[in-house]
Amino acid sequence: MSDTFSNKTFERAGEAASEFASQTGSRVAEAARNFGCQADDVAADAGRGIEKFGHRVRKSLPKSGMFGGASRSVAKSIEQGGEYLADSKLSGVAGDFGELIRRYPFASMFIGMAFVLWLARRW
Repeated sequence: MSDTFSNKTFERAGEAASEFASQTGSRVAEAARNFGCQADDVAADAGRGIEKFGHRVRKSLPKSGMFGGASRSVAKSIEQGGEYLADSKLSGVAGDFGELIRRYPFASMFIGMAFVLWLARRW
């Protein structure tokens, strides 16, 4: 009788632990999705802000003369960067960055090492 009671007790405890782990896992996954959505929203807002900054640069810098072409090019680059960030959001940028690393692994490794060395010298 006590063996049956012990087995059922352990069985119930195992089921309870399994249910708890399942619920916890689904809550963690939901929190991660929510965090990802919030990060994407923040990145999209930042992209729109950068794009607006590009418009302001375009309006305030010279439109003709020696600096006209350069100012248009700078403003266009800022606007395009902001538009890309607003459209792609953080998840798209991370995916593009990952694809770039997969496409050029050795160059990425050397750039990463140079960045680490640069950081080490600054601190």
